[in-house]
Amino acid sequence: DKVGTSCSTDDRRVKFMDDDDQDYMDITTTKWHSGGYRMDCVDKGSHTGWQCWATCSPFPNPNFMEWNFLTFEAKVSGTFDSICKPTIGLKKRWPSYSSNVLALEGEYVDGGSLSETEWTRVVIPIGDLATAEWPNVDGVKDIYFRNCGTAYSV
Repeated sequence: DKVGTSCSTDDRRVKFMDDDDQDYMDITTTKWHSGGYRMDCVDKGSHTGWQCWATCSPFPNPNFMEWNFLTFEAKVSGTFDSICKPTIGLKKRWPSYSSNVLALEGEYVDGGSLSETEWTRVVIPIGDLATAEWPNVDGVKDIYFRNCGTAYSV
């Protein structure tokens, strides 16, 4: 039980959907807000003796370098151009780091681009998310889809 806490970075932007065929997250960005999935401890404080009592993932704050790839399926709706594209990034709480922000296109996406109607496989080498300041991509707090000046859903 998540003790009433959220597994999304912003409940206004992320919905957990239960479709006949599959469960998925509907992440909607706006002109001003990103959305994503929280991998951090969501219930920790003096009331728990500073122990993590609830998480959204089987293990909080994972080290992504233990894996070779971040793989998921996505479909997207919205208006995109050369400036505004669906993107993904990772965040760490402390010390605060952000990964490289990657556009969900080209070599990362089967067929080179996401579709509005079909689920498309996305495969991102974890090393592509690493930065000089955060080479280990450890202690991940959030996976987020960034806003880009327009609304879109992924």
